[in-house]
Formats: sequence, structure tokens, C-alpha cells
Amino acid sequence: MKKYRIQIVKLGHQRHNYVFKKIAKYKSDIFDITISDKVDLPDTDSDWAYSTNLIGEILLDRFDSEKYDICIGFLDHRLDGNVYRNCYGSNIKDHKVFVASFFQMADYLAEENINLLNYVLVIIYRYLTRFIMKDSIKHDETRGCINDMCGTKAEIVHSCKEPRLCQSCEEKMGNKEFPVNYIDLLKKELKKIKKPIYHRIAVFIRRHPILSILTAAFSTIGLGLLTNMIFYFLIN
Repeated sequence: MKKYRIQIVKLGHQRHNYVFKKIAKYKSDIFDITISDKVDLPDTDSDWAYSTNLIGEILLDRFDSEKYDICIGFLDHRLDGNVYRNCYGSNIKDHKVFVASFFQMADYLAEENINLLNYVLVIIYRYLTRFIMKDSIKHDETRGCINDMCGTKAEIVHSCKEPRLCQSCEEKMGNKEFPVNYIDLLKKELKKIKKPIYHRIAVFIRRHPILSILTAAFSTIGLGLLTNMIFYFLIN
């Protein structure tokens, strides 16, 4: 399967540049990413927010359609309608040009110890799938799926914790024309998107305190025995 080419555009001042550094190094069998130079934004045009019309004009001007398959712009500011809804952003044109906002996202994700990188990856996989389908299969119910509508921003944590394809979306995608192995590769790569390991360990300890204590106790005893055995063989 050929890799899709994705152009990422940084719109305006970015407080989360570390995310772009990580995404530039991200390895995928589905896509390759190029991060374009930052674009300075004009003044807001929609009650201290940016309208998708204005952002759309900027992105369409920057999108190199001969070199890339899709373009996704990220900004730190509020999009119109982005206070309580529309968490993932918007399709600007023909399922090829998209915009997504970090506005309030980092705060919601941080409360659940979820890296902002997860959010960016969910957006990429979601919009790339939409580009291939030439359609959207988003659903109102929050299922932890990359196609969750997320009517309120608080629901975004469920889609970014351990993102997946729900059964309904997989069935709908199975009826569409996709490149060979795309759905299998998508499911495989989504499984790699998780919380950092130390937070997963903390969650396990909270959920299974007795088992964690027993595991720690037996590990300590086992390590002590192993140390004694090594010491014994060294001196004899």
C-alpha cells in the first residue's frame, strides 16, 4: 500500500511545539508527515474566535495539492462554535483540507494524564480515513472510537485514551473501497496509542491495590533470593 502524504500547517503562535517535534518523528505504515513553516494569523473575525471561513482561506492558500494528499492546520485559538462543541475542528474543503484547535484540549487531556500527541494522532487518522472515504462516518455516541462526535470537549478523553475503531465504523468502512490492508494497519497503529507507561502503571495500582502489593512483595523476595544466590556463587 502506498503511503499517504500529509501536510501539517502550524497556524499562529503554538504553545505546544513539542507535539510537532514528536509527530515529525512518528513512524507509520500508512502516512508520511511534513510540517510546514508557521503561518502568522490575522486578528480574530468571530467574537474573539477564528471563523472556519478565514482559516479555510489561509489553509487553501498554503495547501500544496500537487505534493500532498491532505492538509491539516492546527491552531491554539478558539474556532467559532468551538467553545462547547466541534472538538475535532472542521472539514474545510472536499475532505482534503481540515482544521483542528488545541483550545482547552490540553487541559481536559492533562486531567486524565493523556498526552496531547494522542489528540493529534486521533485527528490525523480520523481525517485521513475521511479523505479516503470521501465521506464522514462520525457518530453521536461516544465509544472511544476515532469517529466519536464528542458533543462536549470533556468527551474527548474517551477518544484519546486508547483510540480504536468501533464495530459499527469498521463495518461501514468494510463496505467502502479502501487500499489493501488499510483497515488492518489502521487498527494495528491505533493500538499503539496509549497513555504514558507510568500513568498506566498508576491506574493498574489504583484498580488492583492488593494484587499490586502482593506483586511488589514477591518481587522483593525474589530479588533478595537472587542476590543471595549470586553472592553465594561468587564467594564459593
